[in-house]
Amino acid sequence: MILPRYSEPGQYAVAVTRDQTGNDLLAQSSATATGNADREEISVDLDLRKSKPGAYFLSTTHEQDQASYYYPLQIR
Repeated sequence: MILPRYSEPGQYAVAVTRDQTGNDLLAQSSATATGNADREEISVDLDLRKSKPGAYFLSTTHEQDQASYYYPLQIR
């Protein structure tokens, strides 16, 4: 996945949850962002095979920031 503009390099936790509080965790993984100052990318494996179709949230958390950023995610 391509991280938002101005994202810092480093280790990220990536999760899929049912809400923006981080509760009801469906899947979680971590990876190190790679790229350059204009574009940071991470690649994670998330097992969502048992997830039901619906609206969820994808969150990213940088190791130094500890603030989670949530993005809408639709599983079909």
